[in-house]
Amino acid sequence: MSPSAPRPLILLVVLFAAGCALSGTRGQGGMRDIQIDEIRSTRAANAMDLIEKVRPGWLYFHELRDPSDPGETGGPMVMINDVPPRPLYSLQFLSLENITEIRYLTSTYARQRYRVDSPAGVILVISPSLVGPGPDTPPDTGRVY
Repeated sequence: MSPSAPRPLILLVVLFAAGCALSGTRGQGGMRDIQIDEIRSTRAANAMDLIEKVRPGWLYFHELRDPSDPGETGGPMVMINDVPPRPLYSLQFLSLENITEIRYLTSTYARQRYRVDSPAGVILVISPSLVGPGPDTPPDTGRVY
């Protein structure tokens, strides 16, 4: 065996590692997350439109159906931050204004992390908390005035 025989294998490993590094942020399901810059650069009207445009595989992973129809069953569940899951059609009512990231979680990860049993996975919508003290609210010191 000549010393140059392992070179193609090394080249293949280097190319694979470079491809993985260039692939961007990866979701728990092996599919890229939707980051804030991608959300802001789209003309989508709501979260459902956005996902249909940029990650349709999240919605049509196992079977073809209308994800915006409340009568349809199946498909991934939707979680907003850590709120209990909602059906898939609820994405059409989510404005993109306050969304900072959208992730796809595999069924195994969703079950282990959030205890959500959804065979088609979970779409996790991350937004800043809209509930809480405003910028002018003084900190709670426990003192009664």
